Amino acid sequence: MSSLSHANETAIAAEKVAYIRSALRSTTIAYLLAPNLCIPLFLGDVDPILFWSWYTLAMGFGAFRIAVAFGPELRLSPQRALNLLTIAVAGVGLVWGAGWLLLVPELNSENRYIFLFIVTGTMFSAMFGYGVHRPAFLAVALPTLAPAPLALFWPNSGFPLPFSIGILGLMVTVYGISRRFETTFVETLRLRFENQNIAEQLAQERDISNAANVAKSEFIATASHDLRQPMFAINLQLRSLERAELPDPVRRTLDVIRTSVTKLNAMFSELLDISRADAGVIEPTLMTLDLAQALSEVCVTTRVQCIDKGLSFDVALDGITVESDPILLAQIVQNLLTNAVQNTASGSVQLLAHQRDGRVELVVRDTGRGIPVAQRERIFDEFVRLPREGERNEVGAMQGLGLGLSIVRRLAGLLGMTVTVESTVGEGTAFHLSIPAGRAVHPIAAGSVETETGHLAGLTILVIDDDALVRAAYTAALGSDGVHVLPSDGLDLAAGRYPTRKPDLVIADFKLGPIVRGHQVIEGLRDHFGEAIPAIIITADTAPEPLTLLRQLNVPVLFKPVSYSLLRETIAAQRAIRSGAT
Repeated sequence: MSSLSHANETAIAAEKVAYIRSALRSTTIAYLLAPNLCIPLFLGDVDPILFWSWYTLAMGFGAFRIAVAFGPELRLSPQRALNLLTIAVAGVGLVWGAGWLLLVPELNSENRYIFLFIVTGTMFSAMFGYGVHRPAFLAVALPTLAPAPLALFWPNSGFPLPFSIGILGLMVTVYGISRRFETTFVETLRLRFENQNIAEQLAQERDISNAANVAKSEFIATASHDLRQPMFAINLQLRSLERAELPDPVRRTLDVIRTSVTKLNAMFSELLDISRADAGVIEPTLMTLDLAQALSEVCVTTRVQCIDKGLSFDVALDGITVESDPILLAQIVQNLLTNAVQNTASGSVQLLAHQRDGRVELVVRDTGRGIPVAQRERIFDEFVRLPREGERNEVGAMQGLGLGLSIVRRLAGLLGMTVTVESTVGEGTAFHLSIPAGRAVHPIAAGSVETETGHLAGLTILVIDDDALVRAAYTAALGSDGVHVLPSDGLDLAAGRYPTRKPDLVIADFKLGPIVRGHQVIEGLRDHFGEAIPAIIITADTAPEPLTLLRQLNVPVLFKPVSYSLLRETIAAQRAIRSGAT
């Protein structure tokens, strides 16, 4: 027997103990009352010595059963407690079995029927009270029934033969019912314990799964943090090389490297989105959006991708407004469109929308290979990439980590959207997004600082990063735009050694060693110069605590690896805000 089944058997025995003790308590009054009622009924028929001997036996066993039933909890193993209870209830059988021999022969016909009525009631009581444990029931039934044939069938017993046979048949039936009662009781308990075991196993598996998800998210956050540092440096160094005079072969090699780095940046962005979603730090900013305007840049990007593959791209979004977060909505649609382009070899990709019942249904449809029914839920799992026929592996092929659709489902949940998919293998796929409709157009600020991005020359920017390679890359990239860079690892600033020249802007990493943090250094600089110097935090950290803190600082936060164009736009935006404030 396995340890699990042994534990169940012990638990079943404990349940039997509790049930029989409860039955003993509930029937104690009836047990004590029956012998006392026999005093006025039987004492005139039976020799007093015999009667009082029987009565003393009944009261003695009564005292024992009271002690067992109402005494303190039995500090015994369940099986030993069952044995003790069996002895206690055996007294009931001995009392009434002795009654057949000591009382019935002396009783008149009427009192014999009364005694038989009492014994029959005892049998029914034993069936329901002690039938959960066969030895306990037999301890009552066998002593009670063993003398019955003698008393029922002896000459001049006073019981008609058919009646006697019927009584014995009734008692045999009661025994059969008690057996079925025990079987039902035990099987019910077994099922209950098995269900409890299953529930506990499911809870353990759920905890293991949750722990695995947490470990996976921590791994992704840690690994992507460490890998994004050198990737960010590469992005900046590539920027400094773009303006250099290079031979054509070197320029072509540089283009290949840039393409590969762009792909790596996209993969890191996917990892970042997943880790940020798991960290629970994405807070949507809902507003009413003109759908065509909100997705204009996404459509431009997709159109270029479709042209490269010889696909047509149809868009029908005019006149539709939605209530959503512009950045998250654009990311969702971009992921769906990228997926459509990747899986369509010929034909078209469509982005359509129509309004109905207070919702907008946004559809991304393609004429690609389709998705088998068995895979339609699996495609939303992390790191799932269905194999594509003839998939290219050369540089420039659109491949990813298989996180795009997983990100879609997570972000859609944050925005109160539903995502459904329809597909026919060999004919195409359609993803349907159900989005709350907007009431009025709230245009998106469209590149108000574009003219600023080309005017960084002459700025003094304090760059704070504990990685020397990243500081060197900043210096090279920003220097190519005419920026005077003040590099720092942050430790000098944390110690109060500030530059003599006030910077126009500060770019700081969040983690500057084991103790110093970028926002602390920025606050120190602002206190030192007595001015709210514009600042940007750039980090590879996706843990929830720092992200929550940074969100409260009212300082823009960029996540590594950051493209140089995005960095320039953010610098320009901070200059525009500074100019507006002054």
